[in-house]
Amino acid sequence: MEPRVYERTEYDIAFDIQYGRRFCLLMGRFYGRLAAFFLFVELTASTSAFTAFLSSNNTLTGWLALTVACIAVLNVLISPGVK
Repeated sequence: MEPRVYERTEYDIAFDIQYGRRFCLLMGRFYGRLAAFFLFVELTASTSAFTAFLSSNNTLTGWLALTVACIAVLNVLISPGVK
């Protein structure tokens, strides 16, 4: 079985380059927004957890602390600010 040869035109190559460039820009924008969203959720949930702690609401404090921990783990695993 002989390997297939794909002939590409200059148009196909130019299209692939433009597509890759645009895709890279869009992914950079997406990961930047994802990093900003994670930061917003972390700050909001941690402030709310501290407020719930001061008001002695243990259930709400636990849920908000869990939210902060999960978002922090996602932020480290995905690390959208680096991409």
